Amino acid sequence: NERVAGSEDDEAAVNEYLADFATSSGLILDKPLWEIHVLRAHNSMILRIHHSLGDGTSLLSMLLALCRKADNPGHLPTIPSAKRRRCDGSFWCRALRFLQM
Repeated sequence: NERVAGSEDDEAAVNEYLADFATSSGLILDKPLWEIHVLRAHNSMILRIHHSLGDGTSLLSMLLALCRKADNPGHLPTIPSAKRRRCDGSFWCRALRFLQM
């Protein structure tokens, strides 16, 4: 008789797997520089990609492309841009604003 795990049990199991995964040895260099781990029992997928395969923007774009919905494959998910905080007019705030240009 198989017990159905609750969402808290699933989250704890995935977190434990991720903790072990994060502290394990890195990618094996004579194999592809990416790994996919599918945790079917927890409806989860873990993707490990070596940083040499792309910069942060291109890897995030690829990840978003992988997360398309089957009913609308032409629509890519988006991440909302961070809102800029208003500058209070102080010297440091203006200096940082200048450097961000």
